[in-house]
Amino acid sequence: MITDVVMPGFSGPVLADRRATVRPETRALCTSGYVDGEALQDEALNPGRTFLEKPFTRDDLVRKVGELLDSPIDAPRG
Repeated sequence: MITDVVMPGFSGPVLADRRATVRPETRALCTSGYVDGEALQDEALNPGRTFLEKPFTRDDLVRKVGELLDSPIDAPRG
């Protein structure tokens, strides 16, 4: 799944956690364009997740998705 870190009502990491209760093998790519990307990145990084700061290119997105799918689900990524 690809989700923004900051959304109305709850965060992308919360959405990823909720999804993981149903499908634990689901991986999440969290994105954000906020200046304080390091704090948001820390919130986004759990096993099965990675972070991509906005703005990003199509090539950046393809690379991050590939890294996420190729890595073990039980290790945090950045």
